[in-house]
Amino acid sequence: RLERAAVTGLQLTHVRAMTSDRRATLWVSDEIEGLVSVTGGRAERVQLETSDSPGRPSLVAVDSRDRLWVAFADGTLRMIQHGIVRRFGRAEGLHHASIFTVHDSGDGRVWVGGDQGLSHFVNGRFETLSGSNLPIEQVLQIASDNGGSLWLGLPLVGFVRVNPDEVTRALNDASYRLRYAVYTSSDGIAGAPDRFAGNGVATDGDGRLWFVTGRGITIFDPRSLKQDRNVDA
Repeated sequence: RLERAAVTGLQLTHVRAMTSDRRATLWVSDEIEGLVSVTGGRAERVQLETSDSPGRPSLVAVDSRDRLWVAFADGTLRMIQHGIVRRFGRAEGLHHASIFTVHDSGDGRVWVGGDQGLSHFVNGRFETLSGSNLPIEQVLQIASDNGGSLWLGLPLVGFVRVNPDEVTRALNDASYRLRYAVYTSSDGIAGAPDRFAGNGVATDGDGRLWFVTGRGITIFDPRSLKQDRNVDA
């Protein structure tokens, strides 16, 4: 059964997102309190900026290097590592007006899905694969399977499976036509993802991918799918 967590210090009543790091610190985005860390049952507000505040965080995520990523409604990101805060926006190659998801593919690569496509963090800045390379610009969900493929949840369309090396090649060569597989309602998915479903992605112990969509849950078992079903962008 569900029980209310015994947290002291702050009253967290409007939680939007949460994640945890290797030190068992819980990072919470609260509509009222902003970014909050919870350690040993005590909640403390985290002050990221002294001026020009972007508002309350819309998303928090911890990557495989234990870096905390915090997204804001203005399309900017903050990355916190060893107490040092770095800001990422247009000047750092991040051109989204809205960020929907931050994903670590498990190999040290960080991906961001937003309203301008798929962004990849490389060499200290972001590069973005625009909507011209995908069926639709918005990327709401990102997951990785055990075979190394990226899965993108797209509104109005469904899901795209793509090799990360394909994305890298397309980022390095503007003339390259990205190859990917698309799964739509004709393949039996429970509707396309929508913004109200949130990040809504999980991987179970058998390697299956679970996606929340606007009409239910879609489960993919990548091992049972044909690997040669590719189309060009």
